[in-house]
Amino acid sequence: MSIKAIIFDFYGVICSEIGSPWYKQRVSAPVSAELKVHYDRPSNLGDISEDNFFDGIGKAVNLSRDTVRKEWTDAVVINQELVLLIRDLKKTHKTGLCSNTQPKLFRQILKENDLEGLFDAIVSSSEVGMVKPHPEIFKYTLEQLHVLASEAVFVDDRTENVEAATSLGIRSILYKDVATLQKTLNDLAV
Repeated sequence: MSIKAIIFDFYGVICSEIGSPWYKQRVSAPVSAELKVHYDRPSNLGDISEDNFFDGIGKAVNLSRDTVRKEWTDAVVINQELVLLIRDLKKTHKTGLCSNTQPKLFRQILKENDLEGLFDAIVSSSEVGMVKPHPEIFKYTLEQLHVLASEAVFVDDRTENVEAATSLGIRSILYKDVATLQKTLNDLAV
């Protein structure tokens, strides 16, 4: 079956990772793990507000939520080479975004970098109450794009997400860099 849609992860693919480097710089590994359980997952599910998220992790390092949020936004780097590839792919395929995100910061980054128009469907975990690698978020994304699993390719930088998408019949690519992605897409006749 031919490929009709390419679905991308956001952080670690289109945008630099911003949370993981911040944790590594600011707190020890055990504290990082604890903060991720108490704040990242609930935030990604939309169970806590962005303010509560940044308040909570800020307290762990004695910084205000505004200071922490600014550190996160200052760390944003958009992969412009990949953006060009997505613009090219959008001419012939549907494009989707499926990412574990906090809603306000994610939407701000998309808007400030003029990325919203790149995608036919944008699925933010916090807005739909599902996180990767749970199968339901992939199914939801496919529904939003009106394609079957066999008609989609999913690109993510995390092995567990690639494996979960693959288990549903979505051809999946572990993202390393744009050149490797382009070659793999060409091999898939995309």
